[in-house]
Amino acid sequence: MLWFVPLLPLLAALVIHGVGKRWPGDDRGRAVLTLAGVAITVATLLLVSIAVTADWGGTYRWSSRIVLSLGMTSTSAVFAIVVPLIAAPIIVYSAYHEASPVSGRETVRPPVGLVALLTAFVGAMELLVLAEDFVTLLIAWELVGACSWALIAHEWQKAGNLRDAAWAFLVTRFGDLGLYIAAAAAFAGTGSFAFAGLAQLDGWRLDVFVAGVVLAAAAKSAQVPFSPWLFAAMSGPTPVSALLHAATMVAAGIYLVVRLHAELSAVAWFAPVAITLGLTTALAGGLVACLQGHAKKLLAASTSAQYGLMWLAAGAGFPGVALVHFVTHAFTKAALFLAAGIAERHVDSYSLTAMRLGRLLPGVAAASMVASLALAGVVPLSAAWSKEKIVTAAGHQASWLAVIVAVAGGLSALYATRFQLLAFGGGGMTA
Repeated sequence: MLWFVPLLPLLAALVIHGVGKRWPGDDRGRAVLTLAGVAITVATLLLVSIAVTADWGGTYRWSSRIVLSLGMTSTSAVFAIVVPLIAAPIIVYSAYHEASPVSGRETVRPPVGLVALLTAFVGAMELLVLAEDFVTLLIAWELVGACSWALIAHEWQKAGNLRDAAWAFLVTRFGDLGLYIAAAAAFAGTGSFAFAGLAQLDGWRLDVFVAGVVLAAAAKSAQVPFSPWLFAAMSGPTPVSALLHAATMVAAGIYLVVRLHAELSAVAWFAPVAITLGLTTALAGGLVACLQGHAKKLLAASTSAQYGLMWLAAGAGFPGVALVHFVTHAFTKAALFLAAGIAERHVDSYSLTAMRLGRLLPGVAAASMVASLALAGVVPLSAAWSKEKIVTAAGHQASWLAVIVAVAGGLSALYATRFQLLAFGGGGMTA
């Protein structure tokens, strides 16, 4: 039964793409597209909710040695619920704010292809987080990579978009090799691709397995030195950036670290490597965000930095804290990306110096203010508590580490304030 969760959005995406082109090319068509997209994401959420309470599972025997399987753990349940929750408002934004590019120009037709791809992205991510073996995981991993490439290159007529999509694809593909290495090590050590057998791994095979997972996860979650691909991904439409950074592509890396934390932490070198990667990325991403003048690239640097904090928490031995910060960050970052997209529609630029739209868009400014305060870690908003827990987790390793993590948190407060003041401060355009 659990197969229905990823299959529903994946198959529905094909239907939307095939049937949607016949819908009216006006507001009625956009309304139908919105209803279809939201209905699918809500139905996916309902299926996930039922699966959690009913303890659904799913297996498909490919051969005597290869069995595709899905399961619901506490970690996968959190991700499986967050993905459609984030996707629903993003699809609404897409249907009403984006257009279908045709022959090098934008038309008024609803963005059927974009919504279909976003819906497929949801299905691919659901398959990834529910996978209970490496073959299923690799299938989903490849689907997520393919969807992200297609989404980044969606506006392919624009100069540089195909190049940027290829760059993001190739960098993450290099990291993906690590997952194949990890799967091979798991099979060599246990005779199976199932996650359930990973406890049998030991010796050099365990080291190879952990190294492969770290490589794949670090590349996917844009940790140093892989962070630059996130900036190339900003060539995609705003809804793509919102979904990719909040709950799908980038989230796949930290999901893998949290999901397989017991096996990863069995190797002594994992903790210092994860902490070093996370801390370096948090500081580097924070500094870049503080200096960035492009709204979406500022938020991209912020995403890299915040996932760095999640890596640090996992490396310190607190994967649950990383999971909580993922949830708070997902809702915060999705809202900020959509706000940046609305601002760009009014000034035809993502340059922060061209915005200051607080007077023109007071409602959007207020919503962005709440999200910015959350990103900055202001009490009582949710991210304040998850960041405090990350500092505490770092303190269990060393006091100096907690101090540096607090500095990284201070950088997030600085760039969140900078984004809000430049994008939605007063003194800009007037109605």
